[in-house]
This record gives sequence, structure tokens and C-alpha cells, in this order.
Amino acid sequence: MSHPGSVLLNVPSLFPPTYRNQPNGFRIGLMRRLAALHPKYLRFPGGNFLEGKTLA
Repeated sequence: MSHPGSVLLNVPSLFPPTYRNQPNGFRIGLMRRLAALHPKYLRFPGGNFLEGKTLA
């Protein structure tokens, strides 16, 4: 800017790039290390995780 002024940022994203640029993806370094292990499959917690004292 050649003149003094202000810059207004409306909801800036402070998240770093993700593995394969997937939205809400994993950190690049973590996934590269996991991929280097050549696993047959990866399972992360979630989806079938039950919480609470009852199944209802």
C-alpha cells in the first residue's frame, strides 16, 4: 500500500494446508508418516463410537 490505511479481515482462515487439500483434513506431516508405513487400512475414532450409560 502506498498510503496509510486499515485492512479489515472478515473471518480469516488460520488453518494450515491439509493432506491432499481435503477440507477438514489431517496434517500433512502426520499423514505422510502414516502413508510411509504402507498400512492396508486406517481407522480413526468416530462414527461408531458410543458414549453414555445406555444404548437408547
